[in-house]
This record gives sequence, structure tokens and C-alpha cells, in this order.
Amino acid sequence: KDTDLPRRYRREAQLLQHRRHHLDGRLQVAMDIARVLQYLHNNNVVYRDLKPENLGFDENGTVKLFDLGLAKEMKNPQQNGKYRMTGETGSWAYMAPEVAKHWAYDGMVDIYSFGILLWQICAMERPFADLTAKQYMQMVVSGDHRPELDKSWPTELQWLMKKCWSYFAAHRPTWETVIETLQEVMDETEEEEPEDSVRSFASLRAMSSLRRSKNKDDAKNGGLFVQAAPRVAPSSPTNPPLRGRRVRMRSDGARVFGMFGKAK
Repeated sequence: KDTDLPRRYRREAQLLQHRRHHLDGRLQVAMDIARVLQYLHNNNVVYRDLKPENLGFDENGTVKLFDLGLAKEMKNPQQNGKYRMTGETGSWAYMAPEVAKHWAYDGMVDIYSFGILLWQICAMERPFADLTAKQYMQMVVSGDHRPELDKSWPTELQWLMKKCWSYFAAHRPTWETVIETLQEVMDETEEEEPEDSVRSFASLRAMSSLRRSKNKDDAKNGGLFVQAAPRVAPSSPTNPPLRGRRVRMRSDGARVFGMFGKAK
């Protein structure tokens, strides 16, 4: 009925306000992740395995980055400024095309992964969950298929996601631009209490089995804690060398691939 229209519009407005309210909390988590990755890049280290399974919160709700087993110092660049590093490193759903294609690459691969993760944080859905492995290779790695953006999200946020997951690394933004844009979006949304940021991210944590750490001696950087992987003896029978660990990480990526329905 026509008399019900104003009430319906009010409900829609309240729903939009509620969604923006919780989006702000999620963006604060994304901001913290961006800052710790910026710290790594400022120290010439590329992470290469950004995904929900490697993120978590400590008992105080502080975002933590786990497992630096695939992190690598960037040195001896080629003439084009890229680095010759191992391809197919990390988890497929978050892997930049140049890594999947075994091209030389640099820290911009983490920007790509962050763009996919940022979408997941906001959408609370697994990226590319409806694609088979073959479709993923054709449409994402060799094409321009990316997760569908929610039109209710702020325009600047949608722009940032699209820039981050650009096919060409040169088109992706710097961490400075990422953090500045996130801050601008957050300034336009309703302010939220810090503990709500953790609660609003709880469903992603449950979906991805994000781990918790109780180590209070982690190195603190930019308001975040960076937890390095424990050192292992490469020649130890119980601790395989780095090459073996990389193989297992690629197997982990295959498990993510298996989520699409084809990979074993």
C-alpha cells in the first residue's frame, strides 16, 4: 500500500545505516592488516601468503599476522625492478596472476592478495567459491574475473578493491594509497567502538578458522603484532627444508582450489 511506503523507506535507511556501521569496524581490521604489510614492505620483505587462515586476534582483540614461512626478502632485482622468486607460492584464491604464471614479481603481489581479502572481509563470503579449478585458471588467472562488488559499499571502497586486484601490478596502488583511502571511507561512516570491530569480524574468523595467539612477547609494529614462524633446522628429519615447506603450502593452495570442486 502507498501508506506503507514511507515506513518501508525508513526500514531500508535503517538497514543501510546498520550495514555501514558494521562495515566501519571491518575496515578498521583491514586497516591494521594493511599497516603490518606496509611495515614488511618498508623492510623489503614480501609476505606472499595473505589469507584469512594466516590472520587472527590475540586475547585483547589485536590483529595478528601468522606464518612467515613464505615471506621473502626482496634483493637483487632485475632490470625491470622485478624479482625472480618462486611461482605458484601461496594460496590460489588470493594469488596474484604473475605469481600463478611464474613471472618475475615484487611486493605488489601482496596488494593483490589484500584486495581479495578486503572484499572477503566486507562481503563475509569466500572469493571464487562458485568456480571450478579450470574456470578459475581461465577467468581469474588469465582473465579479468573478480568478485562481485556490493553497490551499497562506498564508491571509494569499490574503487580501492578494483585497483588492488588489477591484472597488471603497475596499476595497483601503494600501501600509502590503500591506507589513506580506507581512512577516508571510515571517516565517512559511523564511528564504532574498538571491541565492535572484533565482533563484526567474528563470522569471518569462524568461517576461516582464524587462529588466536597468547604470546605476549611478539614484536609490536604500528599497533600490530608480527609473529614470525619458528626457526627450524633444514637438515632435521622432523623439520623438512624450506623447499618442502613450500610444497606443503602449495598443497594448501590446492586444498583451497579443491573448494572450487575439481582439484585434489
